[in-house]
Amino acid sequence: MPSQGGVPSRLLPVDTTTEADPNWSPDGKRIVFLRAPDGTFTTFDPPDAGTGAYQGTYPAIFSGINPKGATIGEYLDANYAFHAYLRSADGTITEFDYPNAGTGAGQGTGTSGINPAGEIVGFYIDASNVFHGFLRSPEGDMTPVDVPGAGTGTYQGTYAAEFMYSFGGINPAGTITGYIQGEPRSFSGTPFFTDRAAAPECEVRWALASTRESQLLTNEIG
Repeated sequence: MPSQGGVPSRLLPVDTTTEADPNWSPDGKRIVFLRAPDGTFTTFDPPDAGTGAYQGTYPAIFSGINPKGATIGEYLDANYAFHAYLRSADGTITEFDYPNAGTGAGQGTGTSGINPAGEIVGFYIDASNVFHGFLRSPEGDMTPVDVPGAGTGTYQGTYAAEFMYSFGGINPAGTITGYIQGEPRSFSGTPFFTDRAAAPECEVRWALASTRESQLLTNEIG
């Protein structure tokens, strides 16, 4: 309703708590919201998830479920290190870590998105607290995504999967988006996308620095 005045109306005729996040569709003609198909919830935790304060299981940052029902995310273990997981539609949970991921508190492996083919894009933080991206195939093979020119200092590096929100940084064709942080490109958030045809080498092409132009570029290649 308007910020001043207006009469509120219920979206649904029944009392329920299974609907959430109502919003307008891009064309402004429909109101959309999230709901489980039958209104039920399924809870799960990877076997090695910690049980202390702020530990446990987290969903993927942007797009943690694909059309086949596979879900991804990360969990914090008892030492506050991150580990990634993949939960298939039948409930099978596979934990995985990028080989070079750090094992200290705040380090480890995380996920950002999964596409319809089951390809997962994510990131890992190494023992020096530098960020790196990766692409995981449906078979479990992992390819690094490190952008030339990304910083190598603490909390610098390659942040995969940060601009293509509807796919969590990876689209159905396998194109990955993200940004780099740190020297020698000292301005924050330089966006990038990878050329799918160049995989597994993941040749990186620079996108335009403007947020608006970067979004247009993402739409063109998506």
